[in-house]
Amino acid sequence: MAVQHPKYQKELADFSIEYDPAKAHYVKHRQFIFQVSLGEMLLEDAFWVELGPEYINFRLSEFLDIVFPRNKRQQTKFRSTLDVKENPDLPDMYTALLEIFADWRDSKCSLHFFANQGPEIKLTDRLDDHLSLMQSPEHRIAETALFDLVIDQNLDV
Repeated sequence: MAVQHPKYQKELADFSIEYDPAKAHYVKHRQFIFQVSLGEMLLEDAFWVELGPEYINFRLSEFLDIVFPRNKRQQTKFRSTLDVKENPDLPDMYTALLEIFADWRDSKCSLHFFANQGPEIKLTDRLDDHLSLMQSPEHRIAETALFDLVIDQNLDV
């Protein structure tokens, strides 16, 4: 069987990111970072939010319904978790992602999901099966679990 290379091998300056679900298992009981980038978008431009460990065992489809819901009240609740001091653009980025997921749910586009430095992710896959480890001595960030999602959007449906 041929070795399958990850579709995306994105890196982030001053950070070490390693796709290693088995190793990340040991830190999955702590807060984790959910990071989303589209296609070839640089990680410096990615959307991210820090979330509690209660989300880590969800299947991707369930998790996406929680994070990018149709319900405005749920959107407002999730929006309140964004660290706008760290990145004031996060609310606008979140709105753009909500629009992409609304189009997907309305069959106006198709989405394919990948783990950065890892395989394609199915909607039935659990998040903890696709965790990476991230750390940055420069930013004083110890080894942290990262769900590093890359989305390919196809408008030709």
